[in-house]
Amino acid sequence: MVNKQGHRTYRNIRLCRSALVFFVYCGLILGSAWAQGPQKVLKPYVPSKDEVMIGQPEAPVIVVEFSSFTCLHCAQFHENVYKRLYEPYIASGLVGYVMVPFPMDAIALRAVQLAMASGLKSYPRMADLIFSKQKEWLFSKNPFEKLEALVLKAGISVQAMKNTLKNKEFLKTMLENCLKAHKEFGINKTPAFMVNGKVIEGALSFEAFENLIKEELEKKTAK
Repeated sequence: MVNKQGHRTYRNIRLCRSALVFFVYCGLILGSAWAQGPQKVLKPYVPSKDEVMIGQPEAPVIVVEFSSFTCLHCAQFHENVYKRLYEPYIASGLVGYVMVPFPMDAIALRAVQLAMASGLKSYPRMADLIFSKQKEWLFSKNPFEKLEALVLKAGISVQAMKNTLKNKEFLKTMLENCLKAHKEFGINKTPAFMVNGKVIEGALSFEAFENLIKEELEKKTAK
């Protein structure tokens, strides 16, 4: 008879195995491309139906964020920059903001799965929660269990959580989106951004990021 702790351990091993397949597959396909280094391009990013768009798709400035939930700089950017940009730029219709999950490890992948458990519309709210509590779950003895407890407390049902964790189609979609980000735009680390097609790497300060947005708005106004 398997005890409760043994069942949890087996489940974690099984889910980690699925994540490992995902990352090995990414590595096999992207290995040679990664060696070439990122290519800076100026072209529009077209969000897929599986990616999160916050604000207006027709906004004059489109910002695309590539982030990983286990990335400390991603969490800092989310808390200190994204949240400050929301009201004056995103909510006002000046910026359309696309959140593209780019998990860099198995724990980050699990966090994305859980954040998506209630669908795309709930993802921004769950991303806020997961990033804001990052240090609590990431540095715990069992990040997987801490993450699950966090989303359950936030109102995600047990069944929804189970469904998303065993959804192989979701893993396939994640792979396709990661491949797209790397092959087309040279994204291979987080955080990374695109501002109207221009690739930006690293977590900029609020002032620096706001200046990028203002520059794009001025270009649109000058036309």
